[in-house]
Amino acid sequence: MGTFRIMTQLKHLFVHTAGISPWTGQNSFGEPTYGAQVSYAARIQPATVKTPGSAPVLAGTVKVFLDRYVPVDPRDRIVLSSEYGSRNDSGTFEAPTSKLFEVQYLSDSTGPVCTVLICGKSSNANYSL
Repeated sequence: MGTFRIMTQLKHLFVHTAGISPWTGQNSFGEPTYGAQVSYAARIQPATVKTPGSAPVLAGTVKVFLDRYVPVDPRDRIVLSSEYGSRNDSGTFEAPTSKLFEVQYLSDSTGPVCTVLICGKSSNANYSL
């Protein structure tokens, strides 16, 4: 089964959108700078995070499956759909600010098929999946 065929069969699963802005460097104040955001079809699902010394907990962490292979640097910025965020003062859901913890790639016999991003609200990267 080739890459094109399997992703065509799974296309109906990618019902969300994830925006990725590539990290381009730092400004003179040491703050990160980013390029233009590119949006991709995605499948987003909750991820279980295991923290040291405790039982597995679900702490606002998600797995984001992009519908294609995209090289992503862990320093890139990711923006998820607003339904994964929280309500503002007026009661409207706002897109979450997500920290990108890990980048994984799924492959078949012909090479990379899609990109999987592990991200969440916390800046604590002391976890295991």
